[in-house]
Amino acid sequence: METAQDLLLQIGANQENQFPIDLTDARTAVLGIEELIIDPCDKVEIAITLVDETINTANTERAKYGVYQNALKHINPQCRKL
Repeated sequence: METAQDLLLQIGANQENQFPIDLTDARTAVLGIEELIIDPCDKVEIAITLVDETINTANTERAKYGVYQNALKHINPQCRKL
């Protein structure tokens, strides 16, 4: 999966107080599922495999963003103290 432009959040007063976020390009063309072929029948297995891989990729990325969200929840109160 290709990486889109990353995001760098300033989370404190100092230059080194930054929080990087790795954005992911999840467009269907990048994921390889833009034009699934399901006919003839032997192409169905390939399509199912591609969809399964895409679901796994989406789950991995969703988990990564969950980690970011949890980290930012803990960073937010610290930033308010500044």
